[in-house]
Amino acid sequence: LTPNGRPESFDVEYILQLEIGGKIPNFMVAPIVSESVKNMFKHAKDVFGGRDGEIDDYIAELKAKQAQEVKLEATASTAVEDVMRNEMPRQLVRTS
Repeated sequence: LTPNGRPESFDVEYILQLEIGGKIPNFMVAPIVSESVKNMFKHAKDVFGGRDGEIDDYIAELKAKQAQEVKLEATASTAVEDVMRNEMPRQLVRTS
């Protein structure tokens, strides 16, 4: 996983290194490489692509945290407004 500069975002990089020495023909090696790459993408899709993988858990946790912050901000804002409504008439009565 590599951060890509955007908040809460990253890139996933897989590296496949396969060395087959000797005089093995390319037509025999190609299916092995092809199958390995297919399996890597299948694994990446399961983990990062919506099958209740780690990323889905992280995103759900992040959304819950953001919802809680919004709720706290709304509660704090309402409390401040209530205090201001209650204090303003008292200040007007004291100054008159």
